[in-house]
Amino acid sequence: MKWSFQKIDEILLGFSLGTGHLTSLRFFGPIGISEICVLIFIVRFLQQYPSHIFKFKKNFKGLIKLYFFLSIFIIAPLVTIYIFIFTNLNSDPKYIISFLMGYVLCFGLDKKIEEGFKIKSMVRSFFIVFIITNLLGIILFPSLLDAARYEGLSTNPNQPVFYGATLILLCIMFDKKTSLFTIPFITYIMILTKSDAFYLFIACAVFFSIYSAAIMKNKFHPVLKILFYFTSTLFLILFIFVTFKEPIINIWKVADEGGARVLLVENSIKVILSSPFFGFGYGSYSGVTSPFLISEAHNTFIDFAMQYGIILPILIYLIIFNITFKLIKENKPVELSFVLAFIVITLFHFTGRHFTFWAQLGIFYNFSFKNKKVI
Repeated sequence: MKWSFQKIDEILLGFSLGTGHLTSLRFFGPIGISEICVLIFIVRFLQQYPSHIFKFKKNFKGLIKLYFFLSIFIIAPLVTIYIFIFTNLNSDPKYIISFLMGYVLCFGLDKKIEEGFKIKSMVRSFFIVFIITNLLGIILFPSLLDAARYEGLSTNPNQPVFYGATLILLCIMFDKKTSLFTIPFITYIMILTKSDAFYLFIACAVFFSIYSAAIMKNKFHPVLKILFYFTSTLFLILFIFVTFKEPIINIWKVADEGGARVLLVENSIKVILSSPFFGFGYGSYSGVTSPFLISEAHNTFIDFAMQYGIILPILIYLIIFNITFKLIKENKPVELSFVLAFIVITLFHFTGRHFTFWAQLGIFYNFSFKNKKVI
């Protein structure tokens, strides 16, 4: 059977996402197998649609894309170079190309989906490659299982979680028929990492699944249903926190490693307030003892805000939350719960440094502005 151009790209992008966790095998700075595959996907896309990344429709969707373009292609690179040359802050120009690729991947995937790109094929390729690479790592390096926390062929045990959590979410949303088979394998590998972020992801998914299924039984108008859902969720979270305040604080103290994350966020806010609309470009600007040290905030929204200013991350999360609104209207409690769980873990790690984040954002961007159903 002759493979189409589209089928090759579906498998290629799935392969690139499935190898993204192999950060210890990168052979030149931030460049590895996954990054090369993403570059090939982008080149193939630009050959097919050479001017698409510079086209902006005269609607809200096009306005969002335009702001992304201005921020990622123009403002952030100029700010990064200025900070690198004229200050002693921790600017890192090598990431300019990475985030330019993230932009093209995000909006290129939006276009590809419009042209018939099958997300299900990409997800299955993603799963197969992710499982095989982990199995090969264990077979070739059995000592990986002897470590206190499994990190596979990543540079730390949290990195596989970025890919595993995204893969579970995509399986739930776009490949339900095989998710009962695929998700247990992914979950087993994630449990080996002993990642607090993954435990939080699963806990949130289970909690929101049960809660959402109960809430969505009402017959409210879609707008009222969305307002009721998020208002009641907020009150429920506040009730849980007030009722179980001490054990929650104790759990946080254990996971927070002596209050480091709280200090990182506090200092990150000071950085953001120093340049709220343009940021400081690509680099790490938070710090435990004071702002502008070589640290990330470990929070996707805040880290993006330090790099780009606050508007871009607001737009990113607007896209993601718009998906949740649509899933509430469509009465999809399980899918909704995993999207919400994904949002939660992005607030505890900077997942935006990985191409899997930009691929998922491209999918959400595409469905966020469609009149038809997400699922």
